[in-house]
Amino acid sequence: MASFRYFRYVLAAIAFYCMVVVNLTRSDFNVTILKMVHNCTGNSSDPFCWTKEVEELLVSSYFIGYTLQLPGGLLVSKVGSYYSCGLSLLLTILLTFLTPLVATNWRILVLLRVGQGIGAAPSFPAISALWAKWAPRNERSTLFSVTVAGHFIGAALANTLSGYLCDQDTILGGSWPSVFMLYGILGAVWFVLWMVFVTSDPVSNVWTGMDEKEYIALHRAQPQPKAPIPWVWMLTSLPCWATFFCHFCSYFGYVTMLVGYPQFFRDVHKLDLDQVGYISSIPILAMFITSVIVGKVTDTVISREIVTITAARKINTAIAMFIPAIINIVIAFQDNHNIAEIVVLMTVQNAANAFILSGVQVNYIDLNPDHAGVLSGFGNSIGSLTGIIVPLLLYRFNPTSKNAALEWSSMFVTTGVVMAIGGIVYCIFGTAERQIIPRHNGAAEATRTDEVAEATTNVQSKEPSDEMESSADLLNRSMLQNQEVVEVEEEEGVSETTPLISGKGKQLLVKPASHFNRM
Repeated sequence: MASFRYFRYVLAAIAFYCMVVVNLTRSDFNVTILKMVHNCTGNSSDPFCWTKEVEELLVSSYFIGYTLQLPGGLLVSKVGSYYSCGLSLLLTILLTFLTPLVATNWRILVLLRVGQGIGAAPSFPAISALWAKWAPRNERSTLFSVTVAGHFIGAALANTLSGYLCDQDTILGGSWPSVFMLYGILGAVWFVLWMVFVTSDPVSNVWTGMDEKEYIALHRAQPQPKAPIPWVWMLTSLPCWATFFCHFCSYFGYVTMLVGYPQFFRDVHKLDLDQVGYISSIPILAMFITSVIVGKVTDTVISREIVTITAARKINTAIAMFIPAIINIVIAFQDNHNIAEIVVLMTVQNAANAFILSGVQVNYIDLNPDHAGVLSGFGNSIGSLTGIIVPLLLYRFNPTSKNAALEWSSMFVTTGVVMAIGGIVYCIFGTAERQIIPRHNGAAEATRTDEVAEATTNVQSKEPSDEMESSADLLNRSMLQNQEVVEVEEEEGVSETTPLISGKGKQLLVKPASHFNRM
């Protein structure tokens, strides 16, 4: 079967698409609900004449299911990223198709949206676990940032397309039901791509060439022997909790943007649905562009040893938290009649917030790659609580009140303060150093290095076994130990390799880093 020379970049595109689908199915309701209740005149026979409490519940119900990311992380640790993400997100996609059929009964609709959130819950832990196995250390920020940037494109598309489709009568049945039909179709296409091309690790992927498998094994974080999930360490580690707390505070600002911006432009600036969708998308697109650039720059400065990984994570997090905090407070006291200034400020704020992807959000892989899925699941479970808290706050506002602008000012100040506190906590207590985890027998799990010299020394120090391993078995074992093994014909003059095991005219050799510079 034909293989890709750089399949990890193809994988990044499919994982990016995954995040787009997750946010399309999550954000579709933020604009469509405005259309659904738009023509409500107080007639009790209208199925969409919902109370504010019901609207609040409908918007936040997705996050009730989405907070179950810790079970999602546990699922990832048991069955891997491939099945946990693919099959669970399929549930979300199928429920998206069903949304127009049950929308007239808000109680069933709430349950359906909870189910959508449950289906999407393993996606982020699965992506973290995926890159823990697929990403070379010098590409970790780039690949992770490009992937999670799909969240921003999904949100931007949801705002823009939803507003447009709601005003159409001919596309996929017309009006707001067409939103769910289109997003369901896009999700179904992603599911096929994921099931055909993706695997949880490089070793078992038939689309990945041997050179790339060897390169990834040499440069990724070195896996440790399989061990139980370190619950005590995770629940008592100060760096872990600094990361969890900052993730929560960052998510608070993100959900305020995701859910709040459409309402803010509708309530305070009295914009129609099309305008709300387009204007709300501008700050989100700024996040996408910035996140991709910052990921690459971060990997570059780390690989050139300009800064340490911890310093890079803290600098990015400080930018992502403090600049938006200041701008939120500025917006709170801004002249709300000048919509252009508001949009510019929100765009700068969200561009800065995109630095978080190369800061706190990739930090779970830094702390412990072997348990990145569970760490990410726990952190996202805490962060997703904001999906319940923020709508609860926003739907207490009265859009017809003369004090609507003042109420929104209080929300912006609250968001700014929360983000500032999160940034302070992480900059003081956070770290990107791989953590030493106490084992159950009282010993410590030593942190390993990814240098080839050490890997080679470890291999040379071992005595050959009496039974010769097959090339495939040795490669699989090597991938788990972060060693580089390649099979070549035995010949004179081979000086750039270190013999490991020889037999029948062939050698299994460990190659130095210079061999992989071409990758």
